[in-house]
Amino acid sequence: SSSSSSSSLSTTPSLAIDSGLLFKGLAIPIAGGGLYYGAKSIDLSSLSAPSPSARRRNPREEIRLAKDALFALIANKSATAKAIDEAAEELINLNPTGVPTAGAIEGKWMLQYSTEGLVRNVQKLAPNARISQTVDLDAGTVTNMIGEEGDAPIRLQAEANLQVKGPNRIFFKFNDFAGYVGGLKLPLPVQGAGWSDSLFVDEDCRVVRNSLGDLLIYRKEGSS
Repeated sequence: SSSSSSSSLSTTPSLAIDSGLLFKGLAIPIAGGGLYYGAKSIDLSSLSAPSPSARRRNPREEIRLAKDALFALIANKSATAKAIDEAAEELINLNPTGVPTAGAIEGKWMLQYSTEGLVRNVQKLAPNARISQTVDLDAGTVTNMIGEEGDAPIRLQAEANLQVKGPNRIFFKFNDFAGYVGGLKLPLPVQGAGWSDSLFVDEDCRVVRNSLGDLLIYRKEGSS
């Protein structure tokens, strides 16, 4: 009987095919390698579901697009801090480096964006002053520089000892702070310590959150 023959057939609640259509809630009998619906049948051997990798965008492409979006916001003077923070978080979620403090944070990084009050004030007073951070893991030092030769009449340099405290975190304690006018070094009072987490690092970009709750975004020196 029809009832007994239908009970011997397996059913599926949904079917996804390459066209992107998804049919839900349909009881579709499956038998003998063919899909039967009413009087019509379709040979399933010619159909194949897209692989997971085909459905997902290439990870490197996702990172490139997320970086482009972030730096476009930074360049947009009307972009809000909230929008930049959210774009940074999107990039952090794509971090390709498991242990940045193992070596990826090494080198000289040029600051592109910061929520730090001092930095923002300096950028208003000297918009052409380049700001950098140099991390030397072998020496155990981190050097912050505000202004470089030729772009600021007065340069500030702060040096700190660092200790690696985790896969993303370094602890730092400042031990030297000075202003430079030409070749003249002017020692300044030094104090302060804290930590910073490098939450996204690749070959040319680094996103950091620190113990003061600030967001800092860098590009590797020499990268475009």
